[in-house]
Amino acid sequence: MRIQLGVCDGTTGVLERVIPLGEGVDNHCGLALARDGGGRLHALVGAHHGDFLYRYADEPQDPAAWSEPEPIGPKHSYPALCVDAGGALHLAYRERGERWQLQYTRKQPDGPWEPPVVIAESPTPGYNHFMHSLSLGPTGNLHLTFQFHYSASGNARECKGRALAYIHSTDGGASWSNEGEPCEFPLTIDSTQWIASCFESDHGIRAGTHVVDRHDRPWLYCAVPDPSRGLLWRRSDEGWRATDLKEVLPDLDFTLGKATAISYDAQ
Repeated sequence: MRIQLGVCDGTTGVLERVIPLGEGVDNHCGLALARDGGGRLHALVGAHHGDFLYRYADEPQDPAAWSEPEPIGPKHSYPALCVDAGGALHLAYRERGERWQLQYTRKQPDGPWEPPVVIAESPTPGYNHFMHSLSLGPTGNLHLTFQFHYSASGNARECKGRALAYIHSTDGGASWSNEGEPCEFPLTIDSTQWIASCFESDHGIRAGTHVVDRHDRPWLYCAVPDPSRGLLWRRSDEGWRATDLKEVLPDLDFTLGKATAISYDAQ
């Protein structure tokens, strides 16, 4: 699987150039991109239970401008990357082990990647898919959403999404809070305050990516069962509120298993 960067005309959107940045073992090796205030483009070439390859370029449209790949591992999957106003990189990803984990690390400008922090850990050995999403709000706060998707057997085919959570950091990732309470890592099924959960259902939930609005409040989509429907969650001063999208968009199918993304219009 080739990981490539497409360079398009900013006015017409026409693809002008394709730049190879690395290779992956399968279609789970997607690329994460973030651009800092100085115009440098940072890339994490995704792996699937392997080393991410970190590269950057000040002139990303020039193939010769890209740095040599720096491996970051050992058993990473699914990079979620953002860069703050000070130029620090923030990265969340899944790490494979006896109990699979959601981990976070950061890199200060001209510094090394810091030792990872285990954000959450699967309650059982074997497969877990956190469906994590990491973003930076307009005030500089970091926002991280994720789910627990697991089974007692650890078999991926038997796993169900059981709970959806949100944590945030106001100090650049040094500390985190979960629904107003300081996090004691790793978060577990028993220690996490949930946005939504379905521990008793034969079906599971499925979370999508989130966005943060101009008031520094996150929004995200999550499909839930019993009855099967899609909810648009948003954070308010009173906590999390959900809009049942079937009520406002009755012609669309919001049943479980839909892969979703959400974007935010600055207007």
